[in-house]
Amino acid sequence: MSGSTRPAEAERNVPSASAVFFWPPLAIALLAACAVLATLDAGGEVPVLGQGPGLTLDEPFNVVDSVLLVDGLLGYGIGVLDPRSWLEVFGDPGYNSDHPPLGRLLIGLGHRAGQSLFGPVDAASPFSTTCARLAPALAFAATVFLVGWCAGRWFGSTAGTVASLALLLMPRVFVHAHIASLETFMNLVFAGGVFYVADRWAARPSGPTWPQVGIGGLLWGLALLTKIQAVVLTIPIGLWALAMWRLRVLPRLIVLAVVGVTVFFAGWPWLWLDPVGHLQQYLGRAADRAILYCFYFGERYADRDVPWHYSFVMFAITVPLGLQLLGLAGGLVKADADATARSRVWLLLLTIVCTLAFFALPGITVYDGTRLFLVVAPVWAVLIGRGASLLLDGLKRRTNATAAGAVLALLLAAQGWGLVALHPVQLSYYNLLAGGTRGAAGLGMELSYWGDSLTRSFLSDVAEAVPPGSVIDVAPVLHPSYLAVLQMQPALQRTENGQPANRQLRAYDDVNRDQIRYAVVFRRRADPWKSLAHPPEGARLLAELRREGVQLAALYEFAPDEFDSAEFDSDSQALDSTRDDRGE
Repeated sequence: MSGSTRPAEAERNVPSASAVFFWPPLAIALLAACAVLATLDAGGEVPVLGQGPGLTLDEPFNVVDSVLLVDGLLGYGIGVLDPRSWLEVFGDPGYNSDHPPLGRLLIGLGHRAGQSLFGPVDAASPFSTTCARLAPALAFAATVFLVGWCAGRWFGSTAGTVASLALLLMPRVFVHAHIASLETFMNLVFAGGVFYVADRWAARPSGPTWPQVGIGGLLWGLALLTKIQAVVLTIPIGLWALAMWRLRVLPRLIVLAVVGVTVFFAGWPWLWLDPVGHLQQYLGRAADRAILYCFYFGERYADRDVPWHYSFVMFAITVPLGLQLLGLAGGLVKADADATARSRVWLLLLTIVCTLAFFALPGITVYDGTRLFLVVAPVWAVLIGRGASLLLDGLKRRTNATAAGAVLALLLAAQGWGLVALHPVQLSYYNLLAGGTRGAAGLGMELSYWGDSLTRSFLSDVAEAVPPGSVIDVAPVLHPSYLAVLQMQPALQRTENGQPANRQLRAYDDVNRDQIRYAVVFRRRADPWKSLAHPPEGARLLAELRREGVQLAALYEFAPDEFDSAEFDSDSQALDSTRDDRGE
């Protein structure tokens, strides 16, 4: 055998508590935190920060509900320790029970911390989207560390370092860390549950101890308290445990489920008020919610009718291609690993396959790109790390260590292109399998599903082009609260003399075309207005945001009757030919 050390052998030869597994992931996690925190600003509330994704469709009510929940609880002071105060807060008629409370508690606490950290915030309301984004930014950094630490302990230091880097370099995961939503918290608790089982349960040939089962149940309960996708977690763990220990592990799986459900009920006081009725209400709301539409290969689908392969295809084309290849190697290549390492790999693979397969089942709602199954990303990052370790080991057998390291470093650096090129609208990222964002547009994929392309720089362009006091029609509008909060963004209301600009936003409707002078559109292809297809008839392009030559957002001015529409068309064509990708 070669003198080089294989990743699995590194696991046996180096103590698991060694600093070599701890410090590199920690350094990358700190880098991730700095990168996200430096680019959090949604619409000019904290202009000292770099711009992040624009206000997304769900953030207005996420932030309001989170802040109100935390303010309600902390308003009791020391009385917050009394469960009766919890019942009053969660029993308030205005309490929004569409999601469990853990993620929203974290967003609300992050909002408070953000107000202190960022100083005076230029916001027209007490609810600051940019401040609320602090919590998911920190949760992302914690996930980056957790991924690398676990991968390093299991498969060697190279695997740990690359696993952390891989998660950081996934554009859609990175940009979600900028958004005040539940997905990044879900990634953390979901990964925590899987990794705990892989670490502790897999290390015991006779099966997990009862305390280990209880901790696994606790982690599943925390995932349930974050978002309903947590129900998927029990499927791969259950199948894997049955394959490992047959039916003798069944009592332990039952206890895990009981502990998880108990934690879920104990952690959500709203359920205490009417356990059966409120649980039915929660599950029923998840099943009977309003239909959302999805645009996929040129077709518009209702969320329950999306083709079964959607989750698999979207996962395949939204992670950088080099990382995908490393992940396949890490999951499928058999190395000289011991039984424990092999069982961990199988659990990680099973988690990814089961999660994607769950969202391929008939009747399961799927929408918004990869958002609902983004939980597979941290798990996949561990396998990417293992694949990188195997690649480096193979390269070392064929060349010297310096050259091997340089090849791996160049491969990883190339995976960061999409992260930089699409910033801050990485929700529009597609990899080389789709031909990038431009190729995906030609294939008929969704471009800007969440409104994030209405960035601070784009809103500043709108403010520069649209006179104060004007009415701007916006499309599409999926929730009325979104329009109200978007209208308050400082970048949109900017004026040179500091006076109130009073630019008003309203929902676009081409029935009122004769009343429309200015229109802003973000390119959510699932809910289009044909009258705003680029270039709209009789309109002049005043501003736009493009990436890879693809228009993601635009501002148009429609010609009044007394204006010469031919002149408008001429100006629009000239502007369209010169304003492609400005790197906003």
